[in-house]
Amino acid sequence: KYLSKKYQSSGINAEYGERRVEEEKHTTKLLQTYAALVRKYEKELAANTTHSETISNLTITNSKLDTQLGMSREKEHKFNIALQKLREQSERKTLESKEEIFRLTAERDSLKYELKKLTSEMRGIDKNFFDEVEDLKFTLQESAKLNRVYEKTLQNVCRKHKLNYHELMVGVINRRKRKCT
Repeated sequence: KYLSKKYQSSGINAEYGERRVEEEKHTTKLLQTYAALVRKYEKELAANTTHSETISNLTITNSKLDTQLGMSREKEHKFNIALQKLREQSERKTLESKEEIFRLTAERDSLKYELKKLTSEMRGIDKNFFDEVEDLKFTLQESAKLNRVYEKTLQNVCRKHKLNYHELMVGVINRRKRKCT
């Protein structure tokens, strides 16, 4: 209070100077903080841009994967349907095969029975039986030859005596029928 005006004036100047220095320090500090914030903002902006690009790429990849997943599920569904059809066909064929096996088994058993029956009948037939059959066959052929010779002879006799061979034969056949009944 008791200072001189000049001293007071230089005190004001000193105070003003200190204040000014303080303000400049504060301004410098603010500018440095601002510059640091701008640099941090620019880094964050660059990072955000990178992240945005990454997110965009991931979104595209995700979309592609979703499409592939949908297609895979559709394929799986089609394969399941085809598999079910194949199973049904296989079951049908198996059933048909079982029925065929059953039918063939029954036929085999029937043929076995028939074979046993024929084998049993064949036991009574010896080698002489077949020789006798051949002899009978030969005799039948010879008899047929003789019948043709007799028929020609009879036709010649009928011609010689002017008789109708066919009428004569019909009469003989009719007499035989009457005797049989």
